[in-house]
Amino acid sequence: MLLTTSGRLLLNTFHRLPYALLPEFSRALGVPLANLQFWVGIRSILSLLAPFLRWIPQSVGRRATLVWCLLILAISTGWFGLMPAMFTFVAVMMIEVLVKIVYDPQVMTHIAERTPYHRRGLMLSINELAWSGAMLLGIPLATWLIAITGNWLAPFWMLLILLVLVAMGLAYVLPSQHVGKHLEAPPSANAWSILFRNRNALLGLAVGLLISFANEALNLTYAGWLKSEFNLPLVQLGMSGLVIGLAELLGEGGVAGLSDRIGKRRAVIVGCVSSAVAYTLLPRMSGNVMGAQVGLFLAYLTFEFALVASIPLISEIEPSARDLMIAVYAAILYVGRVLSIPLANQLPNLGMLGIVIVAAVCNVLAVVCLSFIPKQGITPSA
Repeated sequence: MLLTTSGRLLLNTFHRLPYALLPEFSRALGVPLANLQFWVGIRSILSLLAPFLRWIPQSVGRRATLVWCLLILAISTGWFGLMPAMFTFVAVMMIEVLVKIVYDPQVMTHIAERTPYHRRGLMLSINELAWSGAMLLGIPLATWLIAITGNWLAPFWMLLILLVLVAMGLAYVLPSQHVGKHLEAPPSANAWSILFRNRNALLGLAVGLLISFANEALNLTYAGWLKSEFNLPLVQLGMSGLVIGLAELLGEGGVAGLSDRIGKRRAVIVGCVSSAVAYTLLPRMSGNVMGAQVGLFLAYLTFEFALVASIPLISEIEPSARDLMIAVYAAILYVGRVLSIPLANQLPNLGMLGIVIVAAVCNVLAVVCLSFIPKQGITPSA
């Protein structure tokens, strides 16, 4: 698990790096910032392919899939490092997303298949530390490397070396073929049929859609809101990233400590209710910069708790199509993010109060969906 999680840490660092260093990349490549923003944003549309790429591990096995995912990204990174240009930058960003949407669901399925349900919340939340770890460890290390070397490509060479090392480790420790100890993967068409006939599965997907919609609306508006409310300089706006990273870390840690004890479904409900409250309180805490940052911290903490707690829940709703269920869930999270863009664009008209009210309502609707998922529809301990 250490190696598979390390692989996710590297992929997440690669994924979040452009957001943190986009102005530097724009300067180095000699292209307008708006051009890079467009391509970094549009790359995520590839996430919709996640459910349709499950034939890869079914064809070549999980070990080969995970190893080659990391090696393909390493090779692509080397190509970009040797030929830095706008075209290669866009290409490697697209390749990273394709690698991530294959690698991540397979790692989650790998952990879910090997972990009893009563301990799955702990193990999957530990794996999710790779997301906050990218913000708290990967990004600071990348910026430090640029500072000491004066070379904006230094983080990419660091990632290349680490990707190869982790791939070698996975090739050594993972079994050559693995389809699960107890369950064989059903034929693809049958898996889709099983999934979409399951009411609990559809309700679970609706939960992911709603909470991701709410969070992305905040993602797209909080910087503009802070800038307009407090006229913060860029450096102070950047500190919000640290606040968010710490909130994500504590949210993931909270799932590790609580979800298996109180039950996965109950943990997601607690997260959604807490998120609704945090979103509603955010404008009321904006009297000063510190209050606004605390409000953001609470909003991201509760969202991350709800999201990470939902993963073990999703993993057991339809065990006979677990890999497909996880892949579709990953894709539906992206759909929620895309659907939130029109709402975020209404910030000048609605104000932050209007945005967070919609976000809070989405979390209440998620709780309603969860209430229709019976405990016995998952497992007696859910």
